[in-house]
Amino acid sequence: MTNSSALGRELRAALTEQLVAERRIGSEVWRAAFARTPREVLVPRFYEQDPTGRWRLVDGADPAQRQDWITSVYADKTLIIQLGEVPRPEELGGGIEQVWMSSSTAPGLVMRMLEDLEVDDDHRVLEIGTGSGYNAALLCMRLGAGCVTSVDISADLIEAARPRLASLGHRPTLVTGDGVAGHAENSPYDRLIATCAVPSIPAAWREQVRPGGVILTDWRGSLGGALVRLRTQPDGTAEGRSCRSGPASCTSATTRSHPHRSRLRPTSRVS
Repeated sequence: MTNSSALGRELRAALTEQLVAERRIGSEVWRAAFARTPREVLVPRFYEQDPTGRWRLVDGADPAQRQDWITSVYADKTLIIQLGEVPRPEELGGGIEQVWMSSSTAPGLVMRMLEDLEVDDDHRVLEIGTGSGYNAALLCMRLGAGCVTSVDISADLIEAARPRLASLGHRPTLVTGDGVAGHAENSPYDRLIATCAVPSIPAAWREQVRPGGVILTDWRGSLGGALVRLRTQPDGTAEGRSCRSGPASCTSATTRSHPHRSRLRPTSRVS
């Protein structure tokens, strides 16, 4: 399997134009980075559920599955890349069941978040949630690997992503660890992007992003979730807006220092 098959290039070009038309990609620099980043290298296989709810592997190395695999890779949809086992509740029969643990986010959402991150050429970025490495590859293509640090709690995902990124010429800093702690060694960062959901904004993130920098994450509170974009302040707070159901429904929010946690506090509604 080559890094970028003719069919892969064709499908990637088509998806690029689709996301541009849908305004998920709004800048030429990100359009070029997206068009030059082969998702198939970072997602060589994924899992999907059959009608009974059972998971099956779709592997690009299997000639019988290659067409379905490459078509799915270049569809604007999220692909499950890691499964785990959890106890099934006794009322449901007990035992063990498989659940998804990590995914490669739909390209349209990936690009929306990267555009919202508003990076400049010399910005240093911390990514929380390496996953397949696809988001890191896009950042490397845009900024250069020396500007990119990515953290994931799964050593298996980090060690899988490392050679795949290297095959594309990218060698960012990849760290196995709890993303809540960030990665102080390479700080300060200009931007932090979290591809996982958090119930509160960790203090380490605000400490490791320079004043005036941006934190972009999916915040999941008791009343629901939202993609939030916060700008860090000199006093240790971070202020910004959250879009709950699209660009027309936003809430301003502020995070403040706390000895144990920092929560988003909705303060007003704007449209």
